Amino acid sequence: MSELRYELVQGTVIASRLEPLATLRLQVFRDCPYLYEGSMDYERHYLETYSRCPDSLAVLAWDGQTCIGATTSLPLRE
Repeated sequence: MSELRYELVQGTVIASRLEPLATLRLQVFRDCPYLYEGSMDYERHYLETYSRCPDSLAVLAWDGQTCIGATTSLPLRE
């Protein structure tokens, strides 16, 4: 049986989740609707903005050890 769970992380804690977030973004954006061929380096750099902002937020959905969904938010001033 799968172990589905949600995880809320903020600010600097997001840095510890950059790898699964970047991997998921690459998978989703490559498939639809963007057909985006990004790179792990670009995704890491892009997501570092979230880890530097104390008011940022990420909610990750996990199936066991695999990140299967996520949403992120950042204050407009950032």
